[in-house]
Amino acid sequence: MRLHCIELPVPSPEEAGRWLESVLHFLPVGDGRLYVCGNCRLRLVTAEGNAPLCAPGEVVGLEHIALETPDAGALLRALLSKGLAPEHDGGDPFFNPKVFGTGTRYFNLIAPFGTKFEFCQRLDKDYPPDSAEILGLEHIGLSARDFAASFRELSTYGFLPQFAPVENDTARGRVQCVALDGPAPIELYSFEGAQAFPEADPTRAPRLVFRADAEASLKERNGACIRCEPAPKYDMVALGEALIDFVPSGQQESGKVSYQGAPGGAPSNVLAAASHLNMQTAFIGKVGNDVFGRLIRSTMERNGICTDGLLRSETEPTTLAFVSLDERGDRSFSFYRQHSADCMLRSAELPLTLLEQAGIFHFGSVSMTAEPVRSATLEAVRHARSKGAVIAFDPNLRLPLWPDTDSAYHAICEGLRYADLVKLSEEELEFLTKASDHTAGMRELLERYDIRMLVVTLGADGCLCLCRNGVFLRQHTIQVTALDTTGSGDAFWGTFLSELLLCDCCDRIPAPQVLQHILGVSCVAGSLTATAFGAVPAMPTASALHAGMLRLLER
Repeated sequence: MRLHCIELPVPSPEEAGRWLESVLHFLPVGDGRLYVCGNCRLRLVTAEGNAPLCAPGEVVGLEHIALETPDAGALLRALLSKGLAPEHDGGDPFFNPKVFGTGTRYFNLIAPFGTKFEFCQRLDKDYPPDSAEILGLEHIGLSARDFAASFRELSTYGFLPQFAPVENDTARGRVQCVALDGPAPIELYSFEGAQAFPEADPTRAPRLVFRADAEASLKERNGACIRCEPAPKYDMVALGEALIDFVPSGQQESGKVSYQGAPGGAPSNVLAAASHLNMQTAFIGKVGNDVFGRLIRSTMERNGICTDGLLRSETEPTTLAFVSLDERGDRSFSFYRQHSADCMLRSAELPLTLLEQAGIFHFGSVSMTAEPVRSATLEAVRHARSKGAVIAFDPNLRLPLWPDTDSAYHAICEGLRYADLVKLSEEELEFLTKASDHTAGMRELLERYDIRMLVVTLGADGCLCLCRNGVFLRQHTIQVTALDTTGSGDAFWGTFLSELLLCDCCDRIPAPQVLQHILGVSCVAGSLTATAFGAVPAMPTASALHAGMLRLLER
């Protein structure tokens, strides 16, 4: 189970949305009801007809939403300059020495629609200096009439205390509080005595909307502040090559080049980008029982990717790739892959359970360059598709791996036959269509194949998107100093697929304004990835994407 969004009943979603945009720099997604800031997602709903609160003794409502900031003082000064009246102490944020060992600095602000926002700077973190940014969600404060009963209620959802409950005397009376870790960071509060607890308007009760495995036991909570929605166990499952990229790290005067190895492979890079956005991901593939294979496995697990489908070969080695970079950071590859482990994945070894639990199944053409993995790849695609998964395809053309261009062409065309969502580079589009005009080439592919959405990445120039319904969009990106473009396309695609899931439009074509937002975030992800060496280490966080989107909107 994981947090999808916080649902806020407000008198006017339009007015509340304008306040979130202008004051806190939340970004609207689509119809103006969903607002995003880093990993914090607020869905605005009308208060009329909202379900009543649950029975006394359970969690009854939202006390505050805590947002993380690098500099609470700088943010406070920025809000004061706008004529706002945050709750603070003599011009400075409050200081709580008991939290996180080293303490926090914070202040509060009540929004016009009644929600209390807490802005929290953790003193155990290093942030950029003098930044008034909001990075995203830090925690959620929930209130309850009966502390013990509410604690038991939350424990059924997998929330566990980070430390023992504490009690303090406040102006509102005696308060109990505990920090909980689980599907979301939560602080649970209860004030002594029912009369000391502020009565809430039943129509204003917020909801925490969680996503859980569709096969999990979900308890119906009519009117409660927690709601679970069924979702696939894995948002995204990918199959393909897992290898070590050796990237130049320096050149000596003698002419010797030093290389730094990092786990890579396009499908796993896509999953890493998605995992950084809190997606549940799983990988299917094969590596050797060697130091490189063990490094790949540990890196995936460290980045939140399930490795139940990562098999280990006792006889074949892990694939290696040496990357050369030109002055613009663009790459060329030399592969050491003959008879390597990822080529030897067989259909009989496919973990069918993972394929059946996927919301999106992603694959590329590198796993179609040789047998038996070619047959295994196509069998996995067909099985996932038969179980309802959306099929995503990125050819990731690497001609040196193919015996000839015709073999590559026909294999990629075979992949396009099954795909709902496709990403191509400019070079791949021209390879498939021979068209020098991007739009003409994209239309040709949509005429030949049943593709729902086709995206063509243009590097520093952003991307193009053509949909089955005729919608055509162009999206620019932010300008960066590119150091290494390895993984930029994968970051784009992993972010694109994640945003489709987050916007609940994975299985349909989004509204144009929603799709424009998704393309913008994806372009920013690709650009930011190019500013650091390596693929997985360079994948941006949700807060970095939000800051990048603000830069993009300023263009």
